[in-house]
Amino acid sequence: MLNESNKIPLYFQLKKIFLDRIRKKIYKIGEAIPSETEIQKQFNISRITVRRAIMELENENYLVRKPGKGTFVAEYRIEKIIQKLDDISSWTETLKEKGIKPGTIKKEIVQIIPPREIAVALKLEPNEKVTKIKRWRTGNNKPFCIMTNYILSHFVPNIDKINWGSESLYKVYEKKYNIEFGIAKEIVEARPATKEESNFFEISPKYPVLAITRITCDSNGNPFEVVKSANCADLYKYVVSLKGRPKDQK
Repeated sequence: MLNESNKIPLYFQLKKIFLDRIRKKIYKIGEAIPSETEIQKQFNISRITVRRAIMELENENYLVRKPGKGTFVAEYRIEKIIQKLDDISSWTETLKEKGIKPGTIKKEIVQIIPPREIAVALKLEPNEKVTKIKRWRTGNNKPFCIMTNYILSHFVPNIDKINWGSESLYKVYEKKYNIEFGIAKEIVEARPATKEESNFFEISPKYPVLAITRITCDSNGNPFEVVKSANCADLYKYVVSLKGRPKDQK
């Protein structure tokens, strides 16, 4: 139910409830949602609040209004993204291959002493700093991913002064810093969304997100970057190619 004492506006709380029901397929594609009057009575809120929540979901193409018939769950504009694990491709490159326009609505670049997990992965000295790049990413203007790159600072000096726009960060590594990629290790897991993630993706708290950690090495086998990303779980799918059977252990 809605919480009137919460600082989050009632229409936004209602919007998140309906978006959650759509994503969980409680309201299926092509199915009508309850009428505005029914929603108003169910949540004991004003008609204006109901209309604003529905209007925003319509504007974001989750709902479609059919005059004289009602409001229905629309087809998603973005199909689930397939990330193949055959090579080291960037998030931006993957979306562009699918014809989806990548975007960044916010970006932060700072020098920090990273969490222990990052420091161990990058083989840092005690209190050694890294460059942290955090971005809130969109695909076709929809919230898609919160991505944080931790990079050895001497690999990317003055990167905060470079405006790479919509270009892949990996392209910046290659073109501006002559970094040659070697191998990468990627860990994929589902976990409950944090408060920040639930607000950005407009999902209910603790709704699952796809959390990905990538450790990337240069051509000499030295780790130079760790990427931590949280992805909207219903928009992402990973595909791995497998070959052969392991040899018998003796």
